[in-house]
Amino acid sequence: MNVAVIFGGNTVEHEISILTGIQILNSIHPKKYHVIPLYLNKQNKFMMGENFNSVDTFLRDDVILEEVTLTQAGVKKRGKFSKIIPIDVVINAVHGVGAESGELAGFLSILNIPYTSSDVLGASIGQDKITFKKILSYDKIPTLPFLSYEEKDFFQRKDEIIEEIISFSLPIIVKPSNLGSSIGIKKVENKEDIQLALHQAFKYDKRVLIEPLLQDVKEFNCAVIDDLVSCVEEVCTSNSFLTFQDKYEQSLSQHILPANINNDLENEIMELAKKVYNITQNKGVVRIDFLYDNNENQLYVNEINTIPGSFAYYLFEDKGIYFDELIDILIEKALKDDYEKKQKIKSFSSNALKYHGKKIK
Repeated sequence: MNVAVIFGGNTVEHEISILTGIQILNSIHPKKYHVIPLYLNKQNKFMMGENFNSVDTFLRDDVILEEVTLTQAGVKKRGKFSKIIPIDVVINAVHGVGAESGELAGFLSILNIPYTSSDVLGASIGQDKITFKKILSYDKIPTLPFLSYEEKDFFQRKDEIIEEIISFSLPIIVKPSNLGSSIGIKKVENKEDIQLALHQAFKYDKRVLIEPLLQDVKEFNCAVIDDLVSCVEEVCTSNSFLTFQDKYEQSLSQHILPANINNDLENEIMELAKKVYNITQNKGVVRIDFLYDNNENQLYVNEINTIPGSFAYYLFEDKGIYFDELIDILIEKALKDDYEKKQKIKSFSSNALKYHGKKIK
């Protein structure tokens, strides 16, 4: 079976996607699959090369890369007589808006190539924090109260919006609506910093989300693949929220797995994770992040990650599922989903073209 692993992309999470791709290439079973690594560079061009399973490859400036084209028939190298490499399934390991938000899923759907992770709808819902929270609110899933603003509105009524935010809550967290890995997020504790935080967020996105900053909070993560739910992880940090450095660089953050919590809270997190997964029409590995307000003893759904870093494989290890097996599960489900999708009627016979421009009685 030919399995393409796509990673990289023109997103602010480009390097994180490279790390996920490398982990997949080093974990996928080489005797089960013929693996075709496809690096999507920052110009969104598909590239092939050697040693894509090593970080050193992406730190060097002299690496030789070959641009290729992904077609319905497979991967096509340049040249008149180049052989096409057929693709049976794609492992989508691209993080961030511009790819994870449904663009790559839509491209692969047009090519009729089966792929892991969410379809266009689930991917776009998960990437947009404002839309995600509105859907959760509609389905009465506990989530923090929030405000949202568009960039054009902010510059038209700046003073009014700042007063609205002050009346809403301080301190607050300001987030770009379409971004991940805690990029562009800023804590605001006083009126003077509101405008600066909004300007910072608007550098990344035209819409921003504002939430109250909980003073005494615990953070938990839980991943889902269909009916399979991972262990619950507690993430501890000295910062007000999990920063990019907490997640991917050296920091003092700690990961407690499994979380040291009572059965009731553990079950509540797991049940909410499954509900959120289904409500948002997701598939593949999805990680849902939670906040627990210690003062109010209240659990909130915070965010959803439709293609989490490293596919959150470590959350399944306590369940006896390791990364190579997790990849097997993803591939199997991608092929099954694709088969079921292709059983649906996709065409409809009509005389619309025949009667075009004529009055239909």
